[in-house]
Amino acid sequence: MQSYSEKRSHKIFLESLLVCGICLSEDVGRNFIKLPCHHSFCLKCMEFHCKIHVKEGNLTQLACPDTNCRNPLPPSVLKSLLRDDGYAQWESFALQKLLDAMPDLVYCPRCSAACLEVDNDAQCPGCFFTFCTLCKRRRHVGDTCITPEEKIRILKQERQKLYSIPEEQLLKEQREIDELINIQEALRDSKQCPRCKMAISKIEGCNKMTCGNCGRFFCYRCNKAIGGYDHFWNGNCDMFEREQDENPQQQDDENFDGDPDEDAELLEPEWVLLTYPCPNCGRRNEKLGTNNHILCIGCRGHYCALCRKRVLRGEQHFGPRGCQQHTED
Repeated sequence: MQSYSEKRSHKIFLESLLVCGICLSEDVGRNFIKLPCHHSFCLKCMEFHCKIHVKEGNLTQLACPDTNCRNPLPPSVLKSLLRDDGYAQWESFALQKLLDAMPDLVYCPRCSAACLEVDNDAQCPGCFFTFCTLCKRRRHVGDTCITPEEKIRILKQERQKLYSIPEEQLLKEQREIDELINIQEALRDSKQCPRCKMAISKIEGCNKMTCGNCGRFFCYRCNKAIGGYDHFWNGNCDMFEREQDENPQQQDDENFDGDPDEDAELLEPEWVLLTYPCPNCGRRNEKLGTNNHILCIGCRGHYCALCRKRVLRGEQHFGPRGCQQHTED
């Protein structure tokens, strides 16, 4: 009886007309995939969703796209969406992420084999090289470990002493110097994830950060773990960095030349006039053609371009008694 009910339910799903929560297009169920959490999305969107995150190595985003769900996609679903090559790449990334999450695992500076760290020292099981895990040089019991700055200086001095250096040695030294410089920059500009302590830098955008290693949300300003955008709405921290002007009034006076229409165009660029702010996160998004039903690419929330209100169900918000779904800008 249960088997018959499941087959009947699946047949109804395949023949039903569904709306994809990503691209908002309508199609029959046979062109959709139903996830274990019972949310459904079209195959094209889900294949692109999985492929792009695997390509970027962002495995924490391989979850149900529904903003109120976010259940991880099981391997069986990923295998059907990624095909053989993509699934093999996902398995490789997943294994590497598992190894990177182990706090006592380091890599040999000579042969790159995985080694277990004990009190900042490790012995490679492949080439048997014993090294310090802090400076990646030969083990130095009782001696203070050198800083990245000192190591860069020593490498440059060693290079100056030699008249002819093999190209392979030059490349190895340059990679070592670049790695040390990257560590310096990361320590200077990055913030540590409050959960896994991974160093994360922000290039642009809002202060709501997502750790690429463990998926934890945190605030870039105060470095506290947060659940969503409520942290910014409560006045704890600014969502976006504010530009500090020495004399804002003087700058406004200099920009104003007496022509209100021209100054309005300067203050409101064309891209701003053609985008609509999300009522949830504030990010500005474009319309898809004439469709006023917008999906925010920042917080994945749905809202109306006309009234700027959140849209929970499109068929209820748009209609004879509601907003028009399609209008020209």
